[in-house]
Amino acid sequence: MGQLLSTPNTNKVTHLAYYPDAGMMAGSSSMQGWRVTMEDAHLMQYSLRAGVTSSLQHDDARKIPPPNLSTSGLRPSPGEQQTRTAQDLQQYQERVLTFGPTMSKAYAHHLSAAVPFTGETELSLFAVMDGHGGSECANFAAKHLAGCVLASKHYSSGDYGQALYDAFLDCDSAFFEASNNMSGCAAIAVGITNDKIYCANAGDARAVLCRSGLAIPLSIDHKPTLPGEVERIQEAGGFIHNGRVNGSLALSRALGDFSFKQHPRLSMVHQPITAAPDIVTVDRNRETDEFLIVACDGIWDMVTCDEAADFVREHLAFGLAPSAVAERLLTRCLAPSTGQSGLGCDNMTCIIITLGDKSAIGSSPEDFVAHVASRATLPVVRDQPPTGVAACLTDPNGVVALAQYNEQRDSFYRLHATGVGSSNPTTPGTLPATQIYMATDSDSSDFESDPPSPSSLSSSAAAAKELDLS
Repeated sequence: MGQLLSTPNTNKVTHLAYYPDAGMMAGSSSMQGWRVTMEDAHLMQYSLRAGVTSSLQHDDARKIPPPNLSTSGLRPSPGEQQTRTAQDLQQYQERVLTFGPTMSKAYAHHLSAAVPFTGETELSLFAVMDGHGGSECANFAAKHLAGCVLASKHYSSGDYGQALYDAFLDCDSAFFEASNNMSGCAAIAVGITNDKIYCANAGDARAVLCRSGLAIPLSIDHKPTLPGEVERIQEAGGFIHNGRVNGSLALSRALGDFSFKQHPRLSMVHQPITAAPDIVTVDRNRETDEFLIVACDGIWDMVTCDEAADFVREHLAFGLAPSAVAERLLTRCLAPSTGQSGLGCDNMTCIIITLGDKSAIGSSPEDFVAHVASRATLPVVRDQPPTGVAACLTDPNGVVALAQYNEQRDSFYRLHATGVGSSNPTTPGTLPATQIYMATDSDSSDFESDPPSPSSLSSSAAAAKELDLS
C-alpha cells in the first residue's frame, strides 16, 4: 500500500463532457485520498479519429472543489441544492463539450478538432490507469493509448477489439523504449460505438455496464492466483508467494513493471507480468443500457459491482450529472481512518458514462440529464430462471437469486443482482434464501420453451423437489 498521509487529501479533480450527437455524457473524478502521491491517470476521448479529448492524465487536470455532501455521503441534505448539469457549469466551470458551430471558443485550446459523431466507424475511448511504483507509466499510457489504438492496422478496418489489444502491447513497448522507469499500471479501457461496447483490461481495474438496472461486469481482476495466470507465471520462471508475483506484485497483468519482463526467450505476452489485455465485446442496447462505470481498484476494494451500480443509479435518479455522482462515489469509498488494512486508503479514479436512448440524441445537457434520471427510476426487472435450468434459489420475495445451468452436464452458476450477493459468481455470500427448487436432468426438457416462474418450478414435474430452508 505504501506510505499514507496523516489526513486524507480529499480534493477531487473532476471533468464533465457531453456528446449530444452520440447520446452520451461522461463524468470523471479522481482523488489522492490517504496516499502520499497520486499515481492514477485517466482519459476520456470522443471520436479517436478526430482527436477530441476531454481529459488526460491527472497532472494536467484542473482541481475542482468537492460538492457539499450531507453527513450520509449518499444524498444532498434537504437544504442543499442538487448538483445538476447547469449548476455544475456555473459553480465548478466543468467542461461540457458541445460540437458544432455553437461550441464555445473557450474550449478551443483543449480540443484538436470538433466534429459530429459519424456513426458506427467512430470509436470513443474512456480509460483508467492505476499506477504503482510511481505515476510515470500511468501518465504515459493516458497520454499515448489513444494514439496506439489509431496506429493499429485493425482500427481502419473496424476491428476495434483487436485494435485495443494491439494498443495495450504497443503502448507498453513504447513506454519501455521511452524510459528506463520501472513503474507500472493496471489499465482498463472501454471503447464505445453506435452499436458496440468494447472493453480491454490488464490488471485489477474494472468496468461495469448497468443494463435495465442490473450490473454486468465487463472484466475480471487479473490476480496472480487465477489458474491461467498461475500457469503463465510459473512457465515464465516466476513464482507466487502470499498472493503476489515473486512475492511482490499483487496483480498479474500490467503495463510497465519491466523488472518482471526479463525472460530472454519469451515474448512480452508470455512474461510473468504481461500487458496483453482480455477483450470483451458487447452489443449495445440503446433501450436498456443505462451507464458504464470504469474505475480503479481503490473503488472496487470498497464496493461490489452490484453496490456500485445501485449507488450510481440511485444518484442519477436525483438528476445529478455523472461527474457529481463520481465525486460522491469516491467519498463513499474513502476510509474514515487508516486502520482498515489499507482498504479505502488507495488513490481513487472513476469515470461514469451515461447512455441515452435514440430519443435523447441532440438534447441539451439539462434535458439529457433529465432523460437519464427518468431511465434510472425504472424498476429493475430481475431475471427468471433460464431455459434448461436445473435448480434455482429464491429470496423471501420469490426473486431468483441464483440459477444453475446444466447444459450437457457443464454446470455453472449465474448470480443475479439482488443487492446482497458477492461479485464472485461461485461465492454468492449472504443470500437470504428460503427455498431451493430442484429438478432432475430428465425434467430439464420441460423448461426448453418459456422459462418457468419460481412458483411453477416446484410443481412443473413429478421429480421436482422443494426444500424449505427457512
